[in-house]
Amino acid sequence: DRALNSLRHGCVPVGVIDGQAPWEKLGALRARWGAQCTGGGGGAFGRCSDVALTVLRALGLPGVEAPGEAEATCAAMDRLDIVDGCVTSDGDSLLFGARTVFKTLKLSAANQKDLAMERVDAADLATRLTLGDKVEHV
Repeated sequence: DRALNSLRHGCVPVGVIDGQAPWEKLGALRARWGAQCTGGGGGAFGRCSDVALTVLRALGLPGVEAPGEAEATCAAMDRLDIVDGCVTSDGDSLLFGARTVFKTLKLSAANQKDLAMERVDAADLATRLTLGDKVEHV
C-alpha cells in the first residue's frame, strides 16, 4: 500500500532491507524480535523481508538487500544522489551520513487530508545544533 501511494504521488520508492546484522546487535534484535532472530537476516523477520523484496520487484520497483544495516545503505544512496532522501521512522540514517531524511511520510490516495511529511536535512540540523563544520560524513 505504501509503495502504491508513493507512485500515485510521483515518487518511486526504493525498498532496502537489512542484510547481515552485526553480531554486536544480536542481543537487541532478540529482545525486539524473539529468540528465533539469528542476527543474520534470518528467522520470521528475514522471511518477511524476502516477501517484501519479491513484491517490490513484481511491481517493477527497485529493491535492495543491504550488506548490513538498511539505514547505512540508504544513507550511502542518498550521499551518492541515487535517491532524494531516506524514508524512515527514526533518525538512524542521519547517523550513517544521510543528507535528507523523511521521518514522517504519509501519502494517501483516499484522503488528501491524510498527507503529511516531516523532512530533516542534515545540514540544517547541524546548524541548529551549532555543530558547524565539526560534522563528518563517512
